[in-house]
Amino acid sequence: MNAVQSRAEVLTVIAAHADELRQLGVAEVWLFGSAARDELRPESDIDVLVRLSRPLGLAFFEIAPQLESWLGRPVDVGTFDGLHGRALGQVQREAVRAA
Repeated sequence: MNAVQSRAEVLTVIAAHADELRQLGVAEVWLFGSAARDELRPESDIDVLVRLSRPLGLAFFEIAPQLESWLGRPVDVGTFDGLHGRALGQVQREAVRAA
């Protein structure tokens, strides 16, 4: 797949795979960073936060490669539980729900 070039493309691709993400145990996907601001550049990765529907254990590490295969870009995946303080506030201000 060609690399997505805009926030709209990222949102469309993730929404198209929402059922597969749910099967992986992902309840919600939120964009933040350059993708959320619609400022993707050729070298940009895509930053996402997920809310999980169940504990995943090591299966958590399957989420990023799956998203990368769909989006054609490197993806960094975190959870809301992993953010605190100033970082949490910044992400919450710019986050865009994708699925």
